[in-house]
Amino acid sequence: MLSNEKFFDVVSETYDNMISFKDSVEKKNLLLKEFINDKTKSAADLGCGTGIDSISLSNLGLKVTAFDISEGMINKAKQNAERENVQINFINKSITEISEEHFNKYDFVVSLGNSFANLDSQQLSNSIKIIRRMLTPTGKCLIQILNYIPILENKERIINITRDDNFHFVRFYDFEEGFLRFNILKYFIQDPKDYKLISTKIYPHVIFDFEKLFAEAGFKSINYFGGLNKSRFEKETSKDLVIFAEV
Repeated sequence: MLSNEKFFDVVSETYDNMISFKDSVEKKNLLLKEFINDKTKSAADLGCGTGIDSISLSNLGLKVTAFDISEGMINKAKQNAERENVQINFINKSITEISEEHFNKYDFVVSLGNSFANLDSQQLSNSIKIIRRMLTPTGKCLIQILNYIPILENKERIINITRDDNFHFVRFYDFEEGFLRFNILKYFIQDPKDYKLISTKIYPHVIFDFEKLFAEAGFKSINYFGGLNKSRFEKETSKDLVIFAEV
């Protein structure tokens, strides 16, 4: 089982094939627009991956700084930003390593794509406090994580199955004591025996954890949705948990 950093270094080269990069950017352009206004000038993207959300935020006219623990992901994100002709400041650091120079600096802080599941309970608590300190006095944050309540209750192993021209990608869980083993199986379509399996540890945080931590961090307005389309959050059925909080 790999560390998160090493795991995403390995994933970085094929990640955009798993999620359809171009379609994802276009979709995020529309969805993220609904969470900002004319006063939103700067943004930080925590756990930026290959840069999809950072690029979308830049497309919306924001000055963006993006962080990720994986050097491989950062390098891929830089390539994508250059190809999309956007200027983004990329920093190879985890959320918990963000320093004081980034405090009271951003109107909007986002962490999408389940990045917070890579944090254990103490790291999660510290990260929400760091986000609060990164925000300007009228700042907002947006976090997206899978809704782990039904996943844990139903022991749902398969996350999704996708493909590109050459490979199938299967993302799935093994249920362990106190954590989940997150696996990605990649195999050649023409010869399934030609495969690679990698795994890392993640933590299934649920809405009750976030309700407590956001209140403790001093956020005054906290909304919970079932998706970035602002659908109603249903504990037993929503695929995602989206948290939109204001200082």
